[in-house]
Amino acid sequence: AGALLAAHSTCASCGNATPLPGAVAGEVNEALQAAHLDPSQIQTYQPATTLCTSPPVTPACNVTGNNITVCQGVLLNPGGQTQQCGARVSFQYPDSLAFPLINLQSLNIPATADAPMEY
Repeated sequence: AGALLAAHSTCASCGNATPLPGAVAGEVNEALQAAHLDPSQIQTYQPATTLCTSPPVTPACNVTGNNITVCQGVLLNPGGQTQQCGARVSFQYPDSLAFPLINLQSLNIPATADAPMEY
């Protein structure tokens, strides 16, 4: 949900602006709450990201106050003939797994979602 929101601009007559990172983080928080996960446990995670060279938006990555990284103007197809720009939203969430004879108390699960920009 967050990456899709980050990839869409407002209507042309409304200024055609990209959503603010805080609005994107709000979408992610709602999705986590719907999955019965605590958004306050989110930890920052920013995978290697290549920004577009001539995107329709100013390329930027911002970390929100609740540790969600929102990148806009990201190159989604490195090495492609025509660059595809988009948005990337990422974070990591702590979890623990218990198996017989193995107990992983601290496991950070990274999450990244990409979405192509809507022009």
